[in-house]
Amino acid sequence: MLPRHFCPIAIALSILAPSPAPAQQHHRRELPHFDTAAVARGHAAFQSNCGFCHGEDATGNRAPDLVRSAAVSHDTNGDVIGAIVHNGRPDKGMSAFSNLTAAQISDIAAFLHFQAGAALHSGHVSNDYPLAKLLTGNAAAGKAYFNGAGGCSACHSPTGDLAGIARKYTPIDLQQRMLWPAARRGSTQTAKITLPNGQTFEGAVTHIDEFDIAITDAAGYHSWPRSQVKIELHDPLAAHRALMEKYTDAGIHNLFAYLETLTEMPRAQRAATPQPPSPRSQPLVSIPQPPAPGWWPTYNGDYSGRRYSPLSQIDQSNVNQLTPAWVAQMRSVPIKSTPLEVNGILYLTTPDNVWALDARTGRTIWHYFRESQGDHIGQRGVGMYGDWLFFETPDCHLISLNAKDGSVRWDIVLADPKLGYFSTMAPLVVRNHVLAGVSGDVTDIPGFLDSIDPETGKVQWRWYTEPKPGQPGSETWPKGTDAISHGGGMTWMTGTYDPSLNLVYWGTGNPNPVLDGDIRKGDNLYTCSIVALDPDTGKLKWHFQPSPHDTHDWDAVQTLVLFDDVYHGVHRKLLAQASRNGYFFVLDRTTGENILTEPFIGTNWVDRIDARGEPRGKQEKEPKPDGVLVSPGSDGATNWLAPSFDPASALFYVSARRVWSVFYMTAEGKPEGWAGRDRNLWAQSQIEAIDYKTGHVRWKHAIGGGTGDAGILTTAGHLLFTADNSGNLLALDPATGKTLWHVNAGGRMVASPMTYELNGRQYLLTPVDNIIYAWALPRK
Repeated sequence: MLPRHFCPIAIALSILAPSPAPAQQHHRRELPHFDTAAVARGHAAFQSNCGFCHGEDATGNRAPDLVRSAAVSHDTNGDVIGAIVHNGRPDKGMSAFSNLTAAQISDIAAFLHFQAGAALHSGHVSNDYPLAKLLTGNAAAGKAYFNGAGGCSACHSPTGDLAGIARKYTPIDLQQRMLWPAARRGSTQTAKITLPNGQTFEGAVTHIDEFDIAITDAAGYHSWPRSQVKIELHDPLAAHRALMEKYTDAGIHNLFAYLETLTEMPRAQRAATPQPPSPRSQPLVSIPQPPAPGWWPTYNGDYSGRRYSPLSQIDQSNVNQLTPAWVAQMRSVPIKSTPLEVNGILYLTTPDNVWALDARTGRTIWHYFRESQGDHIGQRGVGMYGDWLFFETPDCHLISLNAKDGSVRWDIVLADPKLGYFSTMAPLVVRNHVLAGVSGDVTDIPGFLDSIDPETGKVQWRWYTEPKPGQPGSETWPKGTDAISHGGGMTWMTGTYDPSLNLVYWGTGNPNPVLDGDIRKGDNLYTCSIVALDPDTGKLKWHFQPSPHDTHDWDAVQTLVLFDDVYHGVHRKLLAQASRNGYFFVLDRTTGENILTEPFIGTNWVDRIDARGEPRGKQEKEPKPDGVLVSPGSDGATNWLAPSFDPASALFYVSARRVWSVFYMTAEGKPEGWAGRDRNLWAQSQIEAIDYKTGHVRWKHAIGGGTGDAGILTTAGHLLFTADNSGNLLALDPATGKTLWHVNAGGRMVASPMTYELNGRQYLLTPVDNIIYAWALPRK
């Protein structure tokens, strides 16, 4: 057997694949076109010359994994790979491969590019997903369920509406439509409307929310305020929604197998027949360090993450008098950031863009633009230190701007976007530390958090979300593999900070491969974790893991909210999080000790809560090739959208969703990237008020079907501001959830409201799509 240092390609490419270092749904990239003949020839040449060390699929064996190699990701048409293979690296013990022709090297490069591309797109669940992977149930048992316990025959007939159903849809669409028939189209509700004069209308519901209803009948479109009419709703999908609470995964696959028999076309012929894609149809508590009165100087308003403002000019007695103060059209993508407001200036971002606006009029003072590569999924905002701003770009640059004119002070690289990194978060400034994180989970790369000197841009420290082998936490990863060095755990969102303890609190992302846990057995610390770090050194002080060994993309980056209270007779410094996995956690933020773990929305994945207060999942709810029904889906029971904590009500507010999804395992061979994918069936959203002492939901306010995307703001005016899924901006009573004000803004709010005071006037800011609306009381 050859010693490892004599594996030439291994040596060369491992040299160019540095150990991971500086260099939550994403837009999917199409798999590029490959010359299949060249890929096949390259595979054969690779097996003969390179496979002994790198494995036949190039994912590593005695030598490094080339699929995730920097040399491959930076290679263009074989120029990097070709030079290494042809010239060798004698200084590293690699001889030249003079026996390989230019054509053979080109074919090997094509094969490596194909493998890397396939890994990037392994999470796509397409309409041509193989029937053989789904057809694992017993058709006879499915028929018995159809006619018995499932109650399906009360509404459906195998010789009527379901006759030939299997040939009408691709297998994967049939499975999902069986579970939720409206998953790929609009509402199926109908309504009977009775007017005050007794006149009635009946038709299909085209819009319904808390305030209005619209239907379409034979005569056309009609709409009314809900307060002026009597409504009788009929929802034919109510039975399907109830079944999702009762289904077993075995029952799902049995029922699917039965539906597959309801066709006259031979299965082999149907499997070979291309199917068109189906069309797609959202007591008082003290808080650390409040900001200067009337300002909003950080992403969450202050270090605590509460999203609570002490302003009270706008209150329950006058909120109905709110009027537009100004409107600013940003002429960009939808705004996901929270503006900062300091000294009468607003600082606002979208990917590639930073604006400074006059906070009184909304007029642009300056605009910075830098076109970049990388995922443009969103941008949360800037951090501020003195007169300087700090902005992360989609291609993982951290840029310091002069807040007075937008000129660039310095520009540094946080990570290499060609390896799959990108950036979305608003940096957190703690004294002389600019804390900046990274995003990305379509490739198997490690997450980290950097502390940057605001004066020079130099890295002060870096904390990796995976420990080094031998360090505490490394025992939660499999030994003898490279899983820990590629484990994910991105630091997507802005953390919080306690000045009295001098501790920074951060949530970390999911491990990789995302849905396949077999290759990374164990809890996989410190992914899907809440961690406390010393901001001066980056040293880990404690951790808590909301989702140990996550296989459903339930990262723990949701905002960590800090407050102090007397809890069970003891004065404690507390930290609370409503997590993506559907559970609400309260911790002692000094020690990390778990105080409370309770679900805040229905789930079906938890087997038990362990002694640390961490949920442990059911084995049967792991993703499988034939699909498994899980709630919540990967979108989560909540997500990046901001929660809020009101010290007057002592309630924690969160935008929550009940989401049902089917998780599929799609990876072939060594899993990479997502290694699978889930597809949502049904979602319903609501604002919840949680009693943090018990975990009980005090009240709920429905905001509509789909997944809500708007964050929450509470104020000393005894108001809660948010938005629903129908384009309405809302002001609710924080004590009861009752609606006090609303207005249809003509679009979706996918950011969070904020408020500030300027010249004695309080303003409410609500980003809607790519427009900023500023609201205020009428001038006296």
